[in-house]
Amino acid sequence: MDFSENSSPTPRKPNIDKLENLNVYFRGEMGPMSRTLIFVMGLTICLSACGVGSREEPPPPPPPPAVKVTVSPGIANVNVNKSLQFSATVENSTNASVTWSLSSDPGNNPEIGTISETGLYTAPYIVPYIPVIKVTATSKADSSKSASAQVTILGTLTVTIAPRDILVAVGATRTFQVSVNNAASDDRVTWTLSGAEGMGPEYGILTEEGAYTAPEVAPTDPVVAITATSIEDPTISDSTTATIKPVSNTDIIWTWASGSDKIRQKGGYGIKGLTDPANIPGSRACAACWSDSSGNLWLFGGEGYDSDGNVGGLNDLWKYDPATREWIWVGGSDMVGQPSVWGTKGVADPLNAPGSRICPLFWTDPGGKLWLYGGMGLGSEGNGHCMGDLWSFNLTTSEWTWVSGNDTYQFASYGTKGVSNPSNIPGGRISGVTWIDASGKLWLFGGMGFTSVGGFYQLNDLWMYDPVASEWTWVSGTDQYEDAGEYGTKGVPSTSNVPGARHSATSWIDANGDLWLFGGYDYWEGYMLSFNDLWRFNPTTLEWTWISGSDWPNEPGDHGTQGVPDPRNVPSARSGSVSWTDSEGNFWLFGGEGYYGQEGYDPDALNDLWKFDLVTHEWTWMAGSESWDPRGIYGTMNVSDPRDFPGGRMYASSWYDSNGKFWLFGGGGPDTDNNWGLLNDLWNFSYVVPAPSRIRQRSTPSIGN
Repeated sequence: MDFSENSSPTPRKPNIDKLENLNVYFRGEMGPMSRTLIFVMGLTICLSACGVGSREEPPPPPPPPAVKVTVSPGIANVNVNKSLQFSATVENSTNASVTWSLSSDPGNNPEIGTISETGLYTAPYIVPYIPVIKVTATSKADSSKSASAQVTILGTLTVTIAPRDILVAVGATRTFQVSVNNAASDDRVTWTLSGAEGMGPEYGILTEEGAYTAPEVAPTDPVVAITATSIEDPTISDSTTATIKPVSNTDIIWTWASGSDKIRQKGGYGIKGLTDPANIPGSRACAACWSDSSGNLWLFGGEGYDSDGNVGGLNDLWKYDPATREWIWVGGSDMVGQPSVWGTKGVADPLNAPGSRICPLFWTDPGGKLWLYGGMGLGSEGNGHCMGDLWSFNLTTSEWTWVSGNDTYQFASYGTKGVSNPSNIPGGRISGVTWIDASGKLWLFGGMGFTSVGGFYQLNDLWMYDPVASEWTWVSGTDQYEDAGEYGTKGVPSTSNVPGARHSATSWIDANGDLWLFGGYDYWEGYMLSFNDLWRFNPTTLEWTWISGSDWPNEPGDHGTQGVPDPRNVPSARSGSVSWTDSEGNFWLFGGEGYYGQEGYDPDALNDLWKFDLVTHEWTWMAGSESWDPRGIYGTMNVSDPRDFPGGRMYASSWYDSNGKFWLFGGGGPDTDNNWGLLNDLWNFSYVVPAPSRIRQRSTPSIGN
């Protein structure tokens, strides 16, 4: 550049040509200082655009994810004394360890089991009062983080087959039912069949549903084992037996189960509420008896022997478990002559109890509640009366409730026939017959008791009690004493038909809900005599039908040929028999006080066994003796033998359990030494079910034939 002293500087224009090449321009023409300046300026601009040097702070980095714990399984069941493995997963931490703990609600429950460091939970040996336990896994990396699972403790896993130890005819099919209790996850079973030499078709066929079909020819060893094994736990199973029998009229098996083969046995009570092989009710007759839904047999009162050997009215309550073969004294006194503790009417109380009762009436309703009516007992003033009080017993709470009636003697109050009323009451009575229908209504007929004007007479009134409305209805019969009844025409129903007044008759109820009545001590032309008439009552039409037997008293009957049905067959006149209904709907009748031979003989204890076919209306004499007062053949206790048979007896107790067995207890009759008195022997009964192809095909006759 050329500057003179007096001249102003002239700005120099950039070389345009050189601007076309910035690389040359920056490097070559601008010089080192200019290149540095441009770089600094560019960097300043860039930093300024990025906010460096401004007053705003940069955002903090995001926090690390929280620790998370999960437990598997989340909900589970486990049986007592069994173990269950739990696992825990810890997320968002390099430390996957957890601490295991248990808790319950309420937290003071000491029996909740244990859990190991690896999460293996072991249940306690009994089910806790509150069986739901919380299993918790807590993270060791962050003790504030945990997760829980819920485990329910169940009782011991059990498998139970019914019916037990049956007889089955060749070619016949019987279906077994299985009950799996306390399964934690799988209640299914596998069925297996085996014989003396293993498995094979020679022992029959068993389906996956438990239906067993016997072979056409019985094997040399006819006893086969049917086993149900839990799929959940194959170590748990139950077995029963089926004995294959050819069809025969003699396949009637009585088994002596407990009690003595001698008369006049005093009770062995033990400790109330506890089982003991030595426990046994004393000899007795005219007791109340029920079956519950679990198959247990219940016995109350009657006339018999207490713990000291005194004889009189009893009020002891007993339960027999067929599975354990043990009696339990549940309630009441071990002494005769006990008064009732009524409490407040309609209010259950552990202190309530009916007093000593002889020949009361009784029912078991569909809900399992036991009902008791009347009987000969003590009133609140301490005198003996024919009572008319109604009681219920709750099996869950073991409490009695006085439901209706007086706490002293009770005259009947009939009201209007067919109309229920809170003031209606059948009155004090003993030895009536009872039914319970599918809706839970209680029915009773006759017996001996008080009419509306007092007096103690034979009755033929039919009553119905509705537990929901708590009201009685007089349905049929007369409100007068010792009515002779009206037979009408055999086989023809009519509203004017009605059985005569009677007590200690026998009863059944069929699948249609019709009530059936047989025999009993009846009123006839001013005399008390036994009858063998069979009646049916239709609750819908309110009509009685005379089905079979005689309208003449003290008939000796006609046994015919044992095992062969015949329209001419009919049991002899009798009272105080026991009865039950089998799985095919047939009616069975055993023993009682009756006639065995020529008309006019005094009644004696009988042990003949009869079956009545509802289709053909034919009686069949199945087993037992035609003679009077036959003594029992006891054999070995709990060992079945076709030769064993209970002796003649009257006013015994009987049950039909949930496994399909009939049971008989006590009553009056001869013992094994032919001494006559009250007994306390317990028997169960089974028989061969014929194969369908071997059942004689019959046309259905008219009812009157």
